[in-house]
Amino acid sequence: MRKLILVILAMPFAANADPITYDIDRAIGDATVTGFITTDGTLGAISDLNVVDWTITISDLFGSITISFLNNRTDTAGDALFATASELVFTGVSGAGFILQDSPGTFDYWCNIGPSISCGGDDREAARVGDRYHFSDRSGTQSYVIASAAVPEPGTLALLGIGLLGMRVARRRQKS
Repeated sequence: MRKLILVILAMPFAANADPITYDIDRAIGDATVTGFITTDGTLGAISDLNVVDWTITISDLFGSITISFLNNRTDTAGDALFATASELVFTGVSGAGFILQDSPGTFDYWCNIGPSISCGGDDREAARVGDRYHFSDRSGTQSYVIASAAVPEPGTLALLGIGLLGMRVARRRQKS
């Protein structure tokens, strides 16, 4: 019985195998970046290989452009990204970088760069729309949230509920 209880209680903490979608809503200078990034569900340090989909709209006072995952560039350098169930964090460590870019094409982009890597300068968040560049200095910032998960995982709560129900049924059978 104890083994059953331990297995049931551990179920909600099993590795997340479902994709996680994070919403993006960033202000960078006079520009905004909105959209989403979907990962394969890996938690902890992730790379561009864990990003399975994204769409962003970069807007400023003079226009906007929407770019997406298909046939475009997603790159990470170093330990740039750290994923939790609710947040996607840019680590800001030296040599870390993350970019979503329209490539080939107009080369519009959104990037987050730590010390020692350049995206129009280092230690900054940058966006390019058309021929206009926008920057937010991040000097001295160790890490910051670049996106938040849209909805908590209902599957985890369902598993916990099924587990508790199973424990109740097992206990009733044991008493009989």
